[in-house]
Amino acid sequence: MRNKEMWIAGVLGALTLTGGCVEAPGESAQEQAVLTGWTAAQLRTAAAITSNGPSTETIVLVGIRGYPNLIADAGTFRANQGLPTLVANQLQKEDQNGGAMVPTYDTAHPNFAKEQALLLQGAMVACPACKYLVIEADSSSASDVGTALSTAFGAGDLVAGTTILPATAKTTIDPIINGKPSSVRLLWGAGEAGFQATAPYPTSHLSVIGVGGTQLATIVGGRGFSESVWGNSGAACDSQTKPTGEPGSAFCSTHNIVQVSAPAQNLQSRIPTSATVSVDADSDGIAFAVGLVAGERFARSASFKLADVYTLSAKFDVTTGNDGSCGDARCQGATAYDGPTGQGTFDMTGL
Repeated sequence: MRNKEMWIAGVLGALTLTGGCVEAPGESAQEQAVLTGWTAAQLRTAAAITSNGPSTETIVLVGIRGYPNLIADAGTFRANQGLPTLVANQLQKEDQNGGAMVPTYDTAHPNFAKEQALLLQGAMVACPACKYLVIEADSSSASDVGTALSTAFGAGDLVAGTTILPATAKTTIDPIINGKPSSVRLLWGAGEAGFQATAPYPTSHLSVIGVGGTQLATIVGGRGFSESVWGNSGAACDSQTKPTGEPGSAFCSTHNIVQVSAPAQNLQSRIPTSATVSVDADSDGIAFAVGLVAGERFARSASFKLADVYTLSAKFDVTTGNDGSCGDARCQGATAYDGPTGQGTFDMTGL
């Protein structure tokens, strides 16, 4: 068995509840933010999620650099959001080689740790009972991310990430993705730069299920929520030949990188601000959307191949909003299928 950093059942013993929120040691109630973003309960209702998911399935998440508070913050987030308490070994962390030598926190690039937080917390909202394995690459270099992906592909059949890499990484990363087991599904966020002329990588890889972001609003009647395109969500009509079965030929005759989406704006979260300090915050982030979709995969019983996503019918269509000024469905919400949100968001009642 590979050496892993395990979740320890006693870790939450150092945390106390204060006024309905979790207070970490040294953090006074006065210092805690009053959050107004979407709660886990609201996000689950919006997607019609009623199951906690299977406790036998593992969601493998790929992050960059270290996040020392990851395990403690996960427990705090779940307590804040009324999610079931983590059980022993439910959340584990490894280095890029599958060992315990996890990298340190990157003070020059704090968003690396924030992305890990949002990615994991999104997955926990959609599938609280799932197991989670976070693999931390030593850096954002193609070599290190490639090593982390190779480890991830051997650890579970659902792998998700969100860090956008330079196009030059294709030489290293493409062979690794091409060589993954056929049973492994790879989700990747579309970035937060809006509609782009050049597709972000590795989201643009033809075997990746690209994830876009939406923003929620409450409405009276029906589902109780409406969704529109999140303005920062990445989108692109790539130059690669459109895969067989991929919709959207009317606005993108080649490969559209986003196939499905989830809320990514104004989300209650627990994020690190340094190697030792974390805070409760309302956050925006495509990483949270990727985590939600990853969790939703195990909260549903249907298959999750790209071909199934291409023909998805149990969905909430996103027909309004935009992430750019292209003038058509490449960057605008549209009926049935569009560039920024793909098929839209999952309606779990039909899956």
